Amino acid sequence: MGDTEICNGESTTLTAGGGTIYSWSTGATTGVITVNPSVNTVYGLTVTDGNGCSSTASVSVTVNALPIVGISGATEICLESCTTLTATGGTLYEWEGLQSNGYECNGPFFVGGLQGGGIASLYSVNGSNSLSLIGSTGTNNVNGIGYYCEGGTRPYIYGMKSLGNSITEAVRANLVRIDPRSGALTILGQIPQPPNPYGVTGTTGIMTYIGEVSAGGIYYFPAVAALINPFTFEIVDYTIYLGQIDLNNHGNGGNVTYAPITVLATCKPYLDACITAFQTYALNPAGREPSGGIQDWALSPDGTTLISFFGIENALFRLNVSDRTTSCLAGPASNGIYTGVTGVSTDEFGGIYYKDGQLYGHQVDRGKIFSINELTGQLTLVTEDLPTDYRGDSAICGPCGDPGTGPNTSPSVTVCPTETTIYNVKVTDDHGCMTTASTTVTVNALPVVVITGDEEICSGSTATLAASGGTSYVWNTGATGPVITVSPLSNTNYIVTVTDGNGCSASGSKTVVVNALPVPEIIGNRVICNGESTLLGVLGA
Repeated sequence: MGDTEICNGESTTLTAGGGTIYSWSTGATTGVITVNPSVNTVYGLTVTDGNGCSSTASVSVTVNALPIVGISGATEICLESCTTLTATGGTLYEWEGLQSNGYECNGPFFVGGLQGGGIASLYSVNGSNSLSLIGSTGTNNVNGIGYYCEGGTRPYIYGMKSLGNSITEAVRANLVRIDPRSGALTILGQIPQPPNPYGVTGTTGIMTYIGEVSAGGIYYFPAVAALINPFTFEIVDYTIYLGQIDLNNHGNGGNVTYAPITVLATCKPYLDACITAFQTYALNPAGREPSGGIQDWALSPDGTTLISFFGIENALFRLNVSDRTTSCLAGPASNGIYTGVTGVSTDEFGGIYYKDGQLYGHQVDRGKIFSINELTGQLTLVTEDLPTDYRGDSAICGPCGDPGTGPNTSPSVTVCPTETTIYNVKVTDDHGCMTTASTTVTVNALPVVVITGDEEICSGSTATLAASGGTSYVWNTGATGPVITVSPLSNTNYIVTVTDGNGCSASGSKTVVVNALPVPEIIGNRVICNGESTLLGVLGA
């Protein structure tokens, strides 16, 4: 005999015995035959032995139909979106080709390029503490990075890119997003400046080289407002802010909140150095990174504290993210062989990050990595073989989604393809019959949002902003057309969400800077005698 129950499309081998001559209803005359019926079939057999005696028998082969597979779920999505595909028709399911749906880390990240404006590339710090190139970002002045697994399925690196190398541009920043798999960078939009409590003699700036992201998607970065002596340009007073952007609703950088940091006495000298370094950088942004203060920070594994290290001043820095209080601890004297040097090549830690619960610092100028004792500030050299004379920043890495080591056996899978992709599923029913089905998920690109119009106006004037890139427009002012006219009283960030014909949406933003009107004052002798003259002058023009 043989299998008497098969699936449609399969074959079975029937074996007879007990005689010397065999005659099957199919016409076959051997003891063994292979058949592949498409419907239930009875096979008859006549067997004759050596004495010429004959008998008959029959066998019934049941043919089970293959499962009818259905796949439901959205098959056309927008880039950076996901869809859930659900297969039906069986009892066992095996999806193929999902290994690319997740992301596995190869080590912490470092983004950087040569000092002086070199193009920045994305690297991973591998197991031997050397840099493995992932890809170029295609631009410079990228810093302040942090890693975030968005929605539990999409890995991104967020950071900042200063607007340029002029005095006014270097202290302003765009929020950027980097693909950790390729290094490709997207500029999302400009981050509004922090409040200025000092009036016309005050100035503000974002420390674009410091940033970190929490596991929940909060991007932390510092910003400064400073009171400047208009004659000596010395800083008379300053306020440091903790900037926060919820990356789940970032508004392309526009949805930022600022809260002042409380600088305790133990930290005042160190943060004075930090502000001085920032001022030096702001006055010469085309040069090298700041020398002094902190250059990066990392969030503690429990998410409560931002931690950094002063490479010039040899001290440990902590900022409690809930009450925004600071504490500083001088490092041991034995750190002196690694700290304190300024100038062309400094001892600053451009990268601070965690790996396996251990805090590390990266001296990007010197190409050294140290482990840092969080309790004492003790530095321990790990490697000094990295590239030197770099400008950059480091970030922790974590898994994202389900990278998969084999097929997914759930009837439903959530996929987040970055390009149009075919997904296959094998479905088996309770008869053991299996069939394969596939579906194609088409990925539509997001609209490219462009906003043109006035970037600076005088107080009391209006600005006209025009957006393009889609078919419908919604501004954060409530306006719903591509063009708006606004009359802001202070610096204001305008955000527009643009939707195209495929239903895909993206946002863009533009900050309108409002310059105060001059307050003229006429000076000179206002009382003269008949026949005399006087010289009048105007201040404030």
